[in-house]
Amino acid sequence: MQVKIPASLAIEPNTSDDMEIGAVKYKCGVLSLNPNKRIVGIPNDVWEYQIGGYQVLDKWFKSHKGESLTIDSFAHIENVVGLLSETIKLRDYLRGLH
Repeated sequence: MQVKIPASLAIEPNTSDDMEIGAVKYKCGVLSLNPNKRIVGIPNDVWEYQIGGYQVLDKWFKSHKGESLTIDSFAHIENVVGLLSETIKLRDYLRGLH
Protein backbone atom coordinates (compact mmCIF):
# COMPACT_ATOMS: atom_id res chain seq x y z
CA MET A 1 0.00 0.00 0.00
CA GLN A 2 1.39 3.39 -0.97
CA VAL A 3 0.18 6.34 1.10
CA LYS A 4 -0.13 9.71 -0.60
CA ILE A 5 -0.62 12.97 1.25
CA PRO A 6 0.63 15.59 -1.21
CA ALA A 7 1.48 19.07 0.02
CA SER A 8 0.41 22.17 -1.89
CA LEU A 9 3.62 23.36 -3.48
CA ALA A 10 4.10 25.69 -6.43
CA ILE A 11 6.82 26.20 -9.00
CA GLU A 12 7.69 29.81 -9.78
CA PRO A 13 7.71 30.98 -12.43
CA ASN A 14 5.18 28.42 -13.59
CA THR A 15 6.80 27.58 -16.91
CA SER A 16 8.33 24.37 -18.21
CA ASP A 17 11.70 25.91 -19.09
CA ASP A 18 14.85 25.82 -16.95
CA MET A 19 13.84 22.96 -14.66
CA GLU A 20 17.39 21.72 -14.03
CA ILE A 21 18.21 21.04 -10.39
CA GLY A 22 21.30 23.02 -9.53
CA ALA A 23 22.87 24.10 -6.25
CA VAL A 24 19.67 24.26 -4.22
CA LYS A 25 19.20 26.90 -1.55
CA TYR A 26 16.37 27.05 0.99
CA LYS A 27 15.12 30.14 2.81
CA CYS A 28 11.78 30.88 4.48
CA GLY A 29 9.67 28.32 2.63
CA VAL A 30 11.28 28.89 -0.76
CA LEU A 31 13.62 26.36 -2.35
CA SER A 32 15.66 27.75 -5.23
CA LEU A 33 16.36 24.97 -7.74
CA ASN A 34 18.58 27.25 -9.79
CA PRO A 35 18.84 31.05 -10.24
CA ASN A 36 15.59 31.14 -12.27
CA LYS A 37 13.28 28.52 -10.72
CA ARG A 38 11.81 28.10 -7.22
CA ILE A 39 9.56 25.72 -5.34
CA VAL A 40 7.36 27.59 -2.88
CA GLY A 41 5.54 26.19 0.15
CA ILE A 42 8.01 23.87 1.90
CA PRO A 43 7.68 24.44 5.66
CA ASN A 44 10.92 25.04 7.55
CA ASP A 45 10.38 22.07 9.91
CA VAL A 46 9.91 19.78 6.91
CA TRP A 47 13.06 21.13 5.20
CA GLU A 48 15.08 20.55 8.39
CA TYR A 49 13.63 17.07 9.12
CA GLN A 50 16.36 14.47 9.39
CA ILE A 51 16.46 10.69 9.21
CA GLY A 52 19.73 9.02 10.13
CA GLY A 53 21.47 12.39 10.40
CA TYR A 54 20.53 13.47 6.87
CA GLN A 55 18.11 16.21 5.90
CA VAL A 56 15.64 14.26 3.77
CA LEU A 57 14.82 16.89 1.14
CA ASP A 58 18.31 18.35 0.93
CA LYS A 59 19.69 14.85 0.37
CA TRP A 60 17.12 14.11 -2.36
CA PHE A 61 17.85 17.31 -4.27
CA LYS A 62 21.63 16.89 -3.97
CA SER A 63 21.38 13.34 -5.31
CA HIS A 64 19.41 14.63 -8.33
CA LYS A 65 21.63 17.62 -9.11
CA GLY A 66 22.00 18.15 -12.84
CA GLU A 67 18.70 16.40 -13.61
CA SER A 68 15.56 18.13 -14.79
CA LEU A 69 12.63 18.27 -12.41
CA THR A 70 9.79 16.41 -14.14
CA ILE A 71 6.08 16.32 -13.40
CA ASP A 72 6.56 12.91 -11.75
CA SER A 73 9.50 14.02 -9.62
CA PHE A 74 7.63 17.17 -8.56
CA ALA A 75 4.61 15.04 -7.57
CA HIS A 76 7.00 12.82 -5.61
CA ILE A 77 8.40 15.86 -3.76
CA GLU A 78 4.87 17.08 -3.01
CA ASN A 79 4.07 13.69 -1.51
CA VAL A 80 7.31 13.52 0.51
CA VAL A 81 6.70 17.01 1.91
CA GLY A 82 3.13 16.05 2.85
CA LEU A 83 4.21 12.79 4.48
CA LEU A 84 7.04 14.45 6.40
CA SER A 85 4.63 17.11 7.62
CA GLU A 86 2.26 14.43 8.91
CA THR A 87 5.18 12.56 10.48
CA ILE A 88 6.23 15.70 12.35
CA LYS A 89 2.67 16.22 13.62
CA LEU A 90 2.48 12.62 14.82
CA ARG A 91 5.91 12.82 16.46
CA ASP A 92 4.93 15.99 18.31
CA TYR A 93 1.64 14.45 19.42
CA LEU A 94 3.41 11.35 20.76
CA ARG A 95 5.98 13.48 22.57
CA GLY A 96 3.11 15.34 24.22
CA LEU A 97 1.79 12.11 25.72
CA HIS A 98 4.84 11.74 27.94
